[in-house]
Amino acid sequence: MVDRVSSTQNSNGSKKQTYYLPSTPEERERLEIQHRMMLQILDHKYIKVPVDITTGTAILESGTGTGIWLMELSKTVTDGAELIGIDIVSKLFPARETLPPNVTFQTMSILDLPTEWTNRFTLVNQRFLIAGLRYSEWVTAINNMCRVLKPGGWLQLLEPTGLMDAGPTGNIFHLLLERIRQLQGINGVFPNCGDVLKRLAEEAGFEEVTVTYYEAPVGKWGGDVGIQQRDILVQVLTAMKGVVLKNNGFGVVSGQEEGYEQFIYDWVKEVDEERKPMQPYAMICARKPIEGA
Repeated sequence: MVDRVSSTQNSNGSKKQTYYLPSTPEERERLEIQHRMMLQILDHKYIKVPVDITTGTAILESGTGTGIWLMELSKTVTDGAELIGIDIVSKLFPARETLPPNVTFQTMSILDLPTEWTNRFTLVNQRFLIAGLRYSEWVTAINNMCRVLKPGGWLQLLEPTGLMDAGPTGNIFHLLLERIRQLQGINGVFPNCGDVLKRLAEEAGFEEVTVTYYEAPVGKWGGDVGIQQRDILVQVLTAMKGVVLKNNGFGVVSGQEEGYEQFIYDWVKEVDEERKPMQPYAMICARKPIEGA
């Protein structure tokens, strides 16, 4: 099992990022289902900020994963735009022979961007790294994004927040996530990531910083989107199983495989039949100031 985040070291020798979602075919499927679901919630819009994409425009996606957002975006913009995706592990990148001429992928961390990228990009997009960055790393990441954006360029972040109306089993799910975050040393951002990331963007020097919340139903009561969101979270629970069992359930759930599988079953039953929870997502948008304005 290859961990997407813990497999690289920053060039300055600082500690690796760590989290527990693997680079497997199942994770590829989860990321692509999540992408399609989010497109529905976002009215099928890849970009929610006012950018003009023309020949020479450069767009960066951090934590690109499978690259599906960038690959699909390439079909909607001019061939003269330059689209770059980065991730710390290349295993999920699209096959080289499938790439359009203006799309490239590089193995790189948002914590360690090249100096020559300063003031290069019109848009930086990043999604779903709430489990991949410690608080101090978010500070570094957002400052790096500000540096590589052109004056007047835009930042677009999208992250999940805490589940609403979770129910008893859902609350245990939350507690498990908290235990894993503590194990990773990731504190201070989730579940109030919208407010926290907005503040960090403002402190980094961004202006026109906004937070918009979008909600996805969780469970079959929510139709196709609800089923997709439920299945995404089931895949997250499944991916967490190894670390949960290794830590004897963190004292929260059974430390045995059969008991953990029963917990997942009970959670699915709860969201499908007993509760109507919602999964909120926070989109943080911010503009780099124009020099001298």
